[in-house]
Amino acid sequence: MLNKLKDWLFSENASFALAITGFLVLGGTIFLFLANFGGFTTTIDSDKLDHFGSFIGGLVGAIWSLASFILLYVSLQQQKEDIRLTNEALRLQIDEFKLQQKELEGTKIALEEQSKTQELQRFESTFFNLIEHYKTVFNSVRFKKTDYAGIYQKEQAFAYIVNYIDKLEIIRFKEHRDTKEFEKLFPYFTFVRSIFKFILNSTVENKMFYFDLFISILSEDEKKCIIMYCAYSDDFKNILEKVNRLNHSFSKFELYKRIFNV
Repeated sequence: MLNKLKDWLFSENASFALAITGFLVLGGTIFLFLANFGGFTTTIDSDKLDHFGSFIGGLVGAIWSLASFILLYVSLQQQKEDIRLTNEALRLQIDEFKLQQKELEGTKIALEEQSKTQELQRFESTFFNLIEHYKTVFNSVRFKKTDYAGIYQKEQAFAYIVNYIDKLEIIRFKEHRDTKEFEKLFPYFTFVRSIFKFILNSTVENKMFYFDLFISILSEDEKKCIIMYCAYSDDFKNILEKVNRLNHSFSKFELYKRIFNV
């Protein structure tokens, strides 16, 4: 009850009621003054009129001042409420903006993950196509010796070359007549280099996994021949050195240590 009375006293209705009251008091007091002091028919004493004016000004002025104060208070309260509502609206907008930002970040992360997945799929598609092509290149390795009626192909061809690699020094190997057949393997090495460079230049995170997968296909004789090819190509030597940092299958051979001086 008291709260309702308090709310009413500090409201526009109370201010309006006080303003009306002031007008009523002003009108009623003037009427009573004139009726009692003969103002309607006779001249009013100036002293009495002065006292009456002071009384009216004090009473009605106080009522209207109170009405003005209440109206000012109500106006300030409304402004305060408007500011609160504005701040609340801004807070809600900020919260909504943060939520949208989180959603955008989530979308960005999802798109990045999707992009990485698609990039990995493209990489693996190309990688496994290269592996299949490698098998074709490997199966096409063959050469015929001038002093032998048979044909060396695939594993036999690499085993034949490794036989001379194990017997001869590197310089003598390059100069030996029989090892000139090694140069017929250069297309094979060129393709192996393309696979190595493809993995090295890719953006995949686990490059070691793909090197392990490819190198596991290579025979021991192939690995030795690949190492020996480094004596013919500095570019391939640099590539193999980078590959060996991720996969140590080559550095276990004594030939690697001789070629790379390690």
